[in-house]
Amino acid sequence: MIRLKALSFGQADCLLLREGSKVCLIDCGSRRHSGESLPEKLERLGVRKIDILIVTHPHQDHVGYLLELTDLFKIERAVFPGNPEKVKSTRILEDEETREQLEILRQGGRRLSDKGTKLLFANELPDFAEINFGGSVLKLIFPSRESPPPFYTALKSGNFSEEKDILRLINGDSSVWLLERGGEKLCLFCGDCFEESFRGRYEEYCAGNRSERRVKALKLSHHGRNDKGHVYFTGEFVSDIAPATVLITNTDENAAIYGNMWEGFPNESRVIVTGESEPEICL
Repeated sequence: MIRLKALSFGQADCLLLREGSKVCLIDCGSRRHSGESLPEKLERLGVRKIDILIVTHPHQDHVGYLLELTDLFKIERAVFPGNPEKVKSTRILEDEETREQLEILRQGGRRLSDKGTKLLFANELPDFAEINFGGSVLKLIFPSRESPPPFYTALKSGNFSEEKDILRLINGDSSVWLLERGGEKLCLFCGDCFEESFRGRYEEYCAGNRSERRVKALKLSHHGRNDKGHVYFTGEFVSDIAPATVLITNTDENAAIYGNMWEGFPNESRVIVTGESEPEICL
């Protein structure tokens, strides 16, 4: 059995997966949330080593404690959305916060490499690449070599006219992962990815292995919010995959504001908001 625990950092992602002694961490929370730091939370939970670290994309609510993790924990493998060393310069961006977050990713990658961590980049992996996790497997749904991430691709090439246009693409770089065991789809982790980027890829994956689309749990994209000119999820897609549990990484206060966006979900789907409770789901 895999235990999925959503660590509380407000409107931010930090998902702890445990199967026996194996540990996978998807994203690193936010430093803007008061209370325990991520290293403190992991110590309290008895985590001493991280077998797989996935950083979905370079936003402060996903990379918050990355550098502290690289200093304090042994990390066997890590997956970034793209290789920040292949971006010639972030100085082409005027937005200071974006430059800082990309630099966190760059410094994190260097520290991991120096410590011997096997560092992978989602946009360099083949379609539907997989990483073994205990008796289960994590399948990469998006991006890949054949389906490149929009922000990283534009930043690497320098081919964009307005900075505001490229900044709107950062969430679209989020890597999306499917946790499977014995052919059963346990959880789809959507980061902050646009539905238009990953939905077709997920449907292609299911068609390719002639499996149904239903998943046991869904980590809803973008903290349960459709805004900023993008669609991160639709009731149609959630109904199609029919999750028993929909996990939303947000505060209880924001749930009261954005909850109307979830009204199209199946009645049988249980919606869980992280809030301050740090819910745990058995998969």
